[in-house]
Amino acid sequence: MFKKFFFVCILSIGTANAQTFWLNIPAAYSKTDELYVPSMSFPVSSHDACSDAIVEYAKSNLVFYIGCDVKPLPDAVNLKNSRDSH
Repeated sequence: MFKKFFFVCILSIGTANAQTFWLNIPAAYSKTDELYVPSMSFPVSSHDACSDAIVEYAKSNLVFYIGCDVKPLPDAVNLKNSRDSH
């Protein structure tokens, strides 16, 4: 889990472009860790950066599904506190 979060944080640097893309990771059950991993969305600087992240995730075999979109997942746990404070 920490490896996944650290990797995405590195990709999030430089998200000040006009269009932010979101690296979306839906909730899933990890058979290897035997843990439920909640959904998360991370801003990335471009669609290319998002695509690169998908390739790296596929190489690491960290998630079953990952995608790029112009909106974050509505149930992303890492964004919940920032939405609640507005």
